[in-house]
Amino acid sequence: MFSERRHTRGVARLSAFFAAALTTICPFPGCSVKEDRSGCPCRVCISLEDISERTCLRAGIVPYGSVSLVDTVLAVCSDTSMVFFVPHCRLTADIISPPVALDSHGRYRIDYGSPCAPVYMFSSVITASGEYQGRSGRLCKNHSVISMRLLCDTPRCPPPFSASLTGNICGYGPGGELLEGPFLCTGEPSGEDDALQAVIPRQKDASLMLEVTDARGVSRRFALGQYINSAGCDWSAEDLEDYDITIDFASTAITAVNDLWTEPEYIRQVI
Repeated sequence: MFSERRHTRGVARLSAFFAAALTTICPFPGCSVKEDRSGCPCRVCISLEDISERTCLRAGIVPYGSVSLVDTVLAVCSDTSMVFFVPHCRLTADIISPPVALDSHGRYRIDYGSPCAPVYMFSSVITASGEYQGRSGRLCKNHSVISMRLLCDTPRCPPPFSASLTGNICGYGPGGELLEGPFLCTGEPSGEDDALQAVIPRQKDASLMLEVTDARGVSRRFALGQYINSAGCDWSAEDLEDYDITIDFASTAITAVNDLWTEPEYIRQVI
């Protein structure tokens, strides 16, 4: 479904722990050339584009109807192959960088109050039949950075402010599936001017809300998801865009800009 970000060539191989876990759940018979090979594991090879020599990856393999098997691997030297030996079944393969923690079902769940990790992902559904299945792709940008600045018309402009984003997507499941659940993160200083930044996951609707509080304690809420969706944001794109948000308290308006478009200062004020 989604793919991968570009880095430099590297080989990532299944660790002994991962292989042992698979063997524990699905023990394989001897697979010599002279024996019946119908019960032998399928060798699944995933080739990634431009993986750097020290790109840390998390690999999740989830057979349908079973628990996930999770391991962290590190890309090294000249190849770009990740190799898994799995039982014959239908499964999802997820490669994530940086190597965020996955739960026992292969899900990356964002803690409430924390931003999304800046994840790049490759996900594929694979029918592991026969002795070999191959896939190729790249890590796609599966997060969006929202940079926020506050406008004012006083000599102290821009005043200190805080900002928080809320939504209904709280992570990713096997196959890149969006996890529904409450999401909240607070803008953090970006190091550029007085801007705040927040990292959010891929969205599926217009439920994203922005709440801004200025130095006087005055708060306003904006239907940010509705605005950027109507302005042309494509949450189904392989690589998500980042957005610069300028908030004008006086006119209760927002300007949103990315590398591709700039929209007029308009947004409906909710509260």
